[in-house]
Amino acid sequence: MAKLYKDNPLSALYTYSYATFLLAQGDTTNGYKMLQKATTLNDGSKYLFDLAELRLKMKNVSDFYDISKSAFANQEIDFYQKYSRLLKYTDGSVLNGRNTHNQKFVQESINKCFEMYPEQEELYNFYAHYLILEKRDTVNSIDYFKKFFGMTSGDPDDWLMFLRILEFGTEDYKNYSEIAYDYYPDDPFIGINYVWDLTYSKEFTKAYEPCKTLYDRALDNFMIDSDTKGFYSTVLESMAEIYHELDSLDQCFECYDRLLEKDEYNTMALNNFSYYLSLVDRDLDKAEKMIRTAVNLEPNNPVFLDTYAWILFRKKLYTDAKFIMDMAMEKLKGVELEEDRSVYYEHYGDILYHCGYPDDALKNWKKAQEYDEENEILNKKVSENEYFE
Repeated sequence: MAKLYKDNPLSALYTYSYATFLLAQGDTTNGYKMLQKATTLNDGSKYLFDLAELRLKMKNVSDFYDISKSAFANQEIDFYQKYSRLLKYTDGSVLNGRNTHNQKFVQESINKCFEMYPEQEELYNFYAHYLILEKRDTVNSIDYFKKFFGMTSGDPDDWLMFLRILEFGTEDYKNYSEIAYDYYPDDPFIGINYVWDLTYSKEFTKAYEPCKTLYDRALDNFMIDSDTKGFYSTVLESMAEIYHELDSLDQCFECYDRLLEKDEYNTMALNNFSYYLSLVDRDLDKAEKMIRTAVNLEPNNPVFLDTYAWILFRKKLYTDAKFIMDMAMEKLKGVELEEDRSVYYEHYGDILYHCGYPDDALKNWKKAQEYDEENEILNKKVSENEYFE
């Protein structure tokens, strides 16, 4: 190696190679001199980052900052060398990210790259991830993700990170979840995010096809383990809800049966399945058994208690239904629910009426009416102070 260098003293490559040889031999002093010389030769500026990192290893932090800054500003060093350094300097392998001087240096380096390479899509993706993972800056991270996806389709992991920080249910989420699905219709996680958004927007007919695709794939996966069970259950539960909203009850109940074969203690599935059965007076003994399991697993959940009380009501076990519904209404105090509370007050009123408390029933029907003024049956109960199906 020494001979090659002596034969080619003006070659940046051979000088650099000789420097790395000396450094590997433990000769830091002469290795540094050779590396420093390599950076001054023709085409040697690309070794500036190596020189900077050597100075860092030699505990000369000031030199590291100065040399690195000049490297980031150097037009002869290509973007990908600089980009690889940004990745390296933010992953904790070289610099301590908690150090405020390092943070300032990294930010200045990122700014310089944006100034010099505004069309490099990788830079926007990198910075979006950096902002959310290192800075916890969701707002600006979203902005840079949007710029990135305006330049390229990205990949599924990029989209999932982006969707994770967008506010679910917003117009932004709706638009971008559909764009992501258009790009990657075969990615299961992109797909289920799209289905969630459509069902949240009550676009059940539109949600059917993407969810049915996921459903068929889930059923093909006969080996359900701890890693796949959650996703399997999510898909089948989503499919069941879509079938229910489309009035395809047999298919809905089939989905829940299949789900609970693999995930027998899924409390939300147990609750929803048993409640849907009660609405059509079907398999009420089975429904009661399922909701008891859910209540045993989550005894303080007012939603599950309400379902349990309603199934008992449908079985004409009014005293038992009141006992459970009393607990549900007590648990409901101080609890924030995603949906309004009309159904709980109406159920309570129905139960109280059948237990011989018409005045208390009316009070609860009126309370339910505050949340659901257009419910014709409820309005009739209030106006005539009588129970109607």
